[in-house]
This record gives sequence, C-alpha cells and structure tokens, in this order.
Amino acid sequence: EVGWRDALRLTYVGIFFNNFMLGSTGGDLLKAYLVAQDTEHKTRAVTSVFVDRLAGILGLVLVALCAIGFNLGRPELREAAIMIGAILASLAVGAAVYFSPWARRHPWVVALLRRLPFEHVRKEIDVALHLYRDHKSAAVFVVAVSAFAHLITIGQAWGFAIALGVESVEWVHFCSFLPVIFVANALPISVGGLGVGEAAYVRMFAPVGMSASQAVTLSLIGRAMNLVLSLPGGLLLALGRRRGELAEARRAVERETDAEGEAVAS
Repeated sequence: EVGWRDALRLTYVGIFFNNFMLGSTGGDLLKAYLVAQDTEHKTRAVTSVFVDRLAGILGLVLVALCAIGFNLGRPELREAAIMIGAILASLAVGAAVYFSPWARRHPWVVALLRRLPFEHVRKEIDVALHLYRDHKSAAVFVVAVSAFAHLITIGQAWGFAIALGVESVEWVHFCSFLPVIFVANALPISVGGLGVGEAAYVRMFAPVGMSASQAVTLSLIGRAMNLVLSLPGGLLLALGRRRGELAEARRAVERETDAEGEAVAS
C-alpha cells in the first residue's frame, strides 16, 4: 500500500520529470518504477500509474464534453468536438473489447494473446484492471477529481490570456480546446512536448482570433509555470534517495555489529 505522503511525493516526482522526457507524461515511467520498488505487487503498482493517467484523460474529455455540449451549434467548436469524440470513441471501444467476455473468447483474440510474451505479467495486469472495474464508484470519484484539477489548470491559462490582452477568447473556448492540446502535448514526439503543444495552441485558437504569437506565448508561460510548480519533485527525489542511502548504511552497520557480536559470543 502507498500512503498519502508517498503518493504526493511520487506525483511531484513524476510531474517534475515530465519536463525532461518524451511527451508531457513521460515522468509516469519514472513514477511507475519508483512505486514498484516499495511493493511485492509490482505489476499492480505499475498498472495503477497508467490507470491514473487514463483517469486524467477521461477528466479532460469530461470537461470538453460539458463545454461543447452546452454550446452546440457554435462552428468554432466543431473541430474540437470531432477530436474529443474520436478520443472518447477510442477509449470506449478499447474498454468494451478489453472487458468483453465474448471478445476475449474470440479465436482471433485468443490466438493473439497466446503469441504475446510475458503471459504472467499480462494476467496480473488483467487482475489489476478488473479490480478497478469492480470499484466503479471509486473510479468515478477519481475521474471527477481529475476533471476539477484540469479546470484549475484551464482557469490558470485563461487568466494568463487575459493578462496578455486576449479579449476574443471565451472561457468555453479554453474548456473545449485545452483538453485537445493537452492530449496532443502528451504524445511522445519531443521532450516535454515542446513544440507540439505550441503548434496545437496555434491550430486550436487561431479560429477564435488569437494570434500565433499570443498562442505560443501563452503555451510557453504555461510550461514555465508547470516547471516552477514541479520543482519540489526534483528535491523530493533527491531527499528520498538520500534517506534511502542513509537507511541502507544504517542496516549495513547493524548487520556488521550483529556479525561481530556473534563472533565474540562464539
């Protein structure tokens, strides 16, 4: 089990390393590695990290769906609606196929699964994911919390846009466009998604009157803010490694002391 304090530390570490790995979610790999060090159920621990990321995507989709759903008919939202619909459809089809007993018994699926390596790992992942399926209320709560956190980030971007003098862009545009931008930024194309996110900002906000320079500036301000806010993650990782080294040294001294005591006794 991972306590609240450890979960917070791992989250900050992951966010910090998102700045230096491919895509804006590359820090999840380090977070998965670290969380697996503290438990015997390593596969379940790693799976929990990626389920957490999936909950984040669902939270983004929920925000965008609400924004677009209450503003149907606005032409500037059409492209975002198509992209969000494609993301949602992909997730729905994937979940339906994965959890469908009929699909998993299909000869093609059975043959494919038999050819995949690490069968024992796949079975452990199956067990972990089905545990989430059996706790639907907890999963819904996590997605709702994720959506709320994304709304705070979107509000931050909206505030920066107002400070830049952008007057043509409304709150609904940010709630509709930023989920698409965040998903694009997470693609493992460049370090921290640099360049990808900026291009997505320009593409999504150009139809509502935001200039390319304003869009790029807004994206870079968001990156700078994320970097500053994630700095505790680097410190927490360094302190955690230092505490681990001290604990290992203490255990080594204790083992040596015990060995000397046994030698004297004999």
